[in-house]
Amino acid sequence: MWPFSSSSSSSSSSSSSGGSTSKTTANGAPIAPNRTERAACWSARDAYFDCLTKNGMVVPGMPLSGQAGSEPEGGFCSGDKLKYEGACSKSWVDYFNQRRVLEFRQKATLQAAEKQGVRTALSDRS
Repeated sequence: MWPFSSSSSSSSSSSSSGGSTSKTTANGAPIAPNRTERAACWSARDAYFDCLTKNGMVVPGMPLSGQAGSEPEGGFCSGDKLKYEGACSKSWVDYFNQRRVLEFRQKATLQAAEKQGVRTALSDRS
């Protein structure tokens, strides 16, 4: 499924992982997503992340705490997650998910530093 799923293209070939289609050139090199495909990916990502934020979840794909074996995100954002994973390549999904967690950790660290009265480079710019 590189880089995006698409029903068009006669240059699509079957990949060895899961049999999903991937767009490649005649020599087998992956074709970069076009502007429309990138916009669709970002839109789906934003909708999914908005759903996670609205429901108080930081880590994408994690079950709600205290509900071992339950559906990821308690099933709240499953529709948005499917659209996100369908519109974006796996490598992009992995990157965006990791970036979301890092941003939340960074924000929490900066807030903790401010509570302790530590001046940060970011607070000096304001």
